[in-house]
Amino acid sequence: MAPNLDVRICALCSVLFQNYFCREEEVPAAEIPRVQPGKFLEWLRNHYSLEQYAICEQAGVPHNTWAELFEQIVHSPVGSERLTVVWPMIVLANRAIPRHTVQSVHTIMLLTWADGNISVTSSLGLPILHKEEANSDGAIAAAVLQGVKTSCLDAILENGLDGLHDMGVNHRGPMSVDPYELLCGIIHKGIKALEPELAQYGPFLAAYLQLIRRLIRPPLPPAVIAQIDLLNKQDAEEHRAVKPVLQATPSQATGGFATDNMP
Repeated sequence: MAPNLDVRICALCSVLFQNYFCREEEVPAAEIPRVQPGKFLEWLRNHYSLEQYAICEQAGVPHNTWAELFEQIVHSPVGSERLTVVWPMIVLANRAIPRHTVQSVHTIMLLTWADGNISVTSSLGLPILHKEEANSDGAIAAAVLQGVKTSCLDAILENGLDGLHDMGVNHRGPMSVDPYELLCGIIHKGIKALEPELAQYGPFLAAYLQLIRRLIRPPLPPAVIAQIDLLNKQDAEEHRAVKPVLQATPSQATGGFATDNMP
């Protein structure tokens, strides 16, 4: 379970949210995952007099959990933070258990600087849960939320961007072509040249290469590309120093990775 929040309180919050809050507030089913924890907390403050014993029985928790909920969450200065960590598990509590089991959640933050330095921080794992609860939409969403905080936000808060830059590695060096595109081109050519007995693995290796591309250099939507081009144009017009982005030129060296279709 998430740190600093008893599993009983989480179960009680789920029942209160799904069976009482959503019904009273007439929240459409499609909007339930988008409800913010602050709105639920505000509602709770005005509903201390609900049928406490009956609700605790619905949640399968001891009756004193009601008082603990209000002490640790509703009236606590850090209650909102505690609730936010497990909020996905509360709003998605009624979701069916997925058919496919998630093995792990790997949250990655990759920062690339204009000078070629790249810093990577990551968080790998799953929340500590009972086995039957680990593979649910809510549990995985909570794991992602915690991973983003651990690998992304905390890294910037603790080290700052300059600190992360100095902890990174320069992946460009003196190369006249983009080393990333060069490496992908070499791998791509290698996949095409597989020995006959290994050819069956070609599609899977190509899929892994595409996975690497999405992790390291995800495609940008056209609107974002247009906005970047506009900002670069404005910078040039104002005579600012703008370093050009290194791009690979399709050639024998790169294997034409930028233009070839994947096998």
